[in-house]
Amino acid sequence: MITWAKKAEANKDNKELFNKYCKRLGKRMFKELYAQDHREPEYVDAPGSKKD
Repeated sequence: MITWAKKAEANKDNKELFNKYCKRLGKRMFKELYAQDHREPEYVDAPGSKKD
């Protein structure tokens, strides 16, 4: 995602390329957010907080 953001920033003057890279960035962002929302939660036990 950082790559697409950098490409968009580098092409701020070229409206066509700027829109193209922003669109790609948006699609990737929403795809990742969707994956995070639908991924199984992972938990780690904190050291020293064992329940007996």
